[in-house]
Amino acid sequence: SMFGLKRFARSVASVARARARTSPSRNTSSSTLEMPRVFTVISDPESPALKSLPRSAEIKFVVGNDADSLLERKPDLNQSCGVIIIPPASTDTLEKIWPQLNKANWMHCFFAGCDSIMSFIRNQRLDENESFTLTNGKGAFSDSLAEYTIAAMLHFNKQIPRLISNRQQKKWDKFVMPTLRNKTVGFVGFGHIGQVTAKLCKDAFGMNVLALRRHARNSDRFGGNLANKVYTYDNRMEMLKQSDFVVCVLPGTKETRNFMSQDEFSAMPVHSIFISIGRGTCVDEDALDRALNEGLIAGAALDVFNTEPLPISSPLWNHENILLTAHNADFTTDYFELGWNVWQDNLDRFISGNNELATPVNKSLGY
Repeated sequence: SMFGLKRFARSVASVARARARTSPSRNTSSSTLEMPRVFTVISDPESPALKSLPRSAEIKFVVGNDADSLLERKPDLNQSCGVIIIPPASTDTLEKIWPQLNKANWMHCFFAGCDSIMSFIRNQRLDENESFTLTNGKGAFSDSLAEYTIAAMLHFNKQIPRLISNRQQKKWDKFVMPTLRNKTVGFVGFGHIGQVTAKLCKDAFGMNVLALRRHARNSDRFGGNLANKVYTYDNRMEMLKQSDFVVCVLPGTKETRNFMSQDEFSAMPVHSIFISIGRGTCVDEDALDRALNEGLIAGAALDVFNTEPLPISSPLWNHENILLTAHNADFTTDYFELGWNVWQDNLDRFISGNNELATPVNKSLGY
């Protein structure tokens, strides 16, 4: 009957309304209800690193290098769960906006060196805050720096300048060609860069590896027992006098400033080569200049300096037995992508709640 049809229609409509109240919309999902995680990036807006900034709907970046423009976005700063420092970032800006970053419990330095922000870390007593994590770009550039080190060794070992001079002078000079095999390389600092380089020296070229580090353990989680012997800072002269090549990869701290100075260069054999790829502040450049002038060592390869760009007035420019690069030994075509990959690795662990991030920095030591 007509009455029965109307009652059936009302019943169907009632069930449909009930289902609509209890069932989620097809256009609604848990991911769309979640707000993106906010990260504050302190960087020069023109930095090429920003061109490789990861793109994700789950991440929102607030980018700036001056406090005024960043403070205009207080709601975003208040929601930031982390900070990314891309040198040469302004530490003054970091100090001014820090009170607004009250949820930030992770700071990542894009490069391996954190020396530019360690004063801020100590001033804010973040080194004492167990819930605050500092990470860096450790490992991103180790392969390229290892290649540069090998290139520098071969440059001097194979006497490349002599080869070039012979060609220019049309001189047939059949000298005995040295090899790297069984030569000894001493690493001043034995973190990730040193260990990657040591593995190449040992496995590919059959070199003996000595290592100098703050604590006399052979290696970290990478590569097993790489060094034939490990020395501490106190007995560094013993290592230096045995080394045909000395590779300085120390981090930049108060303890390592001018670590390689007159006594250290005097301890090295006169045929030895000094290679600096860590921090320019670790090398006493005046002492290195004197060592080269006096023939205490045979040559040097330098990629990092106390002041960059290296001033034209520096006497280091005048030495023919120096291989000199403009802090670009690791400046490869995928340089920034590699840096962001390290941050992404840390981010994945951060999001998953993993207490151990990928590249943690000891906040007391600065590396």
